[in-house]
Order: sequence, then structure tokens, then C-alpha cells
Amino acid sequence: MKFIVLAIISLVLGFGACNTPPKSAPAPKDLIAEKDMVSVLKDLHLAEAAVLHQRLAGDSLTKTYRLYYKQVFAIHHITTAQFKQSLSYYAAKPEKLEKMYNTIINELNGADL
Repeated sequence: MKFIVLAIISLVLGFGACNTPPKSAPAPKDLIAEKDMVSVLKDLHLAEAAVLHQRLAGDSLTKTYRLYYKQVFAIHHITTAQFKQSLSYYAAKPEKLEKMYNTIINELNGADL
């Protein structure tokens, strides 16, 4: 489980680095608050782990990922665009993002999964 969490964190940080806005960029108007972003990211990682556990391939894998992401976004009342903008914003502030992921890891380590 820890390997999956670390792998996902690496992918998210790598993805965020590709779309990183300048450090002086203002926060998007509909920025997801840090506390809420932690919950969204944690739920996304749990959803990704659930999808990987199903051992799907090809189109089924892609459709299932989309469905799970859509469900997580609906639960948190956010849009895909809002998530992407918020992730890019936090990725430009690695100290904040690292703190957020430390919280996620601590919560997952303490969770009864």
C-alpha cells in the first residue's frame, strides 16, 4: 500500500511540475482550500488504488479512472478544471504541497483500510 501511495505522489508531483505556473502567479479565483485539497487528493489516491486493484487494462482502465475521478469531484463539489488549476497552483509551491502530502500519508497510515 505504501508503494502505491508513493508512486501516485511521484506521478502527481511530476504532472504538476509540467504545468507549473510561475511562483508569483496569483491564486486562481476558485482555488480549493488546502484542507479541502488534502481530502480531494487523498480520495483520488484511494480511488486510483481501487482501480489498480481491479487489474483492468486498455479502455476499461481509462473509463474506470474517469468514472472514479468524476465521482470524487462530485463528492467534493469541484470541477476538473478547478482541481487542475488548484493542483498547478500548489505544485508551484512545493513546500505547501509536500506538507499536504505529509498530511495525506499520515492520515492513510492511521486509516483502517
